[in-house]
Amino acid sequence: MICFYRKSIFQGLPWVIVPYVIVAILIGLLVGCGTVIPATNQNTQVVAFDGSEQNGGVVAVLMDLSGIITQNAYLKYNALIEKYGQRPEFVPPLKKDDGIKRVIVGKNEKPLFQIDAEHLVAFQRMNRWNTLNAPTK
Repeated sequence: MICFYRKSIFQGLPWVIVPYVIVAILIGLLVGCGTVIPATNQNTQVVAFDGSEQNGGVVAVLMDLSGIITQNAYLKYNALIEKYGQRPEFVPPLKKDDGIKRVIVGKNEKPLFQIDAEHLVAFQRMNRWNTLNAPTK
């Protein structure tokens, strides 16, 4: 008769310590496998949607660093000016339609707007403040 002898993983440990080792392993498994820490900053490389189009409101950035924005972005820009345009970072304070020109497109196209480089940066700052719920003054 052949008898297989299997060594215990606890062989050689004093029997007083074995229950503590088992409890430590169980706690490690429960804490290590049961705790999920969600990501707080999900920085993706995908452009946001503006309506049904995936352009984030900015259609193009031109050679002079001005931008072409959609009508939704234009409306958001003016709403952000009302909210943040009086902050001390802007000298002089921003007013509605500052740095904006309407771009002529085909008659069945949605209207587009050109925003100069200075105000495009201001738009980005105000948009970031809005995302962070920054104070208006």
